[in-house]
Amino acid sequence: MNDHASSATGESKWVELIHAIEASLVGAAEGINFGLELFPYDPAGISPGAYDPAVLCNVPNGQGAIAVDIAPGQGNVAHITDILSGQYPAGATPTANALQQAYNYYTQGDGKNLNGSKWVLLVTDGARC
Repeated sequence: MNDHASSATGESKWVELIHAIEASLVGAAEGINFGLELFPYDPAGISPGAYDPAVLCNVPNGQGAIAVDIAPGQGNVAHITDILSGQYPAGATPTANALQQAYNYYTQGDGKNLNGSKWVLLVTDGARC
């Protein structure tokens, strides 16, 4: 995600991802509640020089897996983009574990009691653990 995208902006894939997510969420914010799960994730950030697979493939369990709780989109978009902007994209992509944690959140965790449809938007560069 730190590689430069093949666009005229010269920004990294990560920065372009933040712009794209913000634009998408702002457009849908009135009728949807959003939350954020990052993987791998460490609230303090992952060091750009991290090479330990335990760090690079870390998907926290339970409420620790959620970086931003689900809340009405209008008030949560800025919080999500702030968290994304404060993270360094380092690590691999433990997609199966991340999706399992999202599923657990919706079936056993705090998300179990949410009303309405439940969806996951997955954004990845495809690297894997």
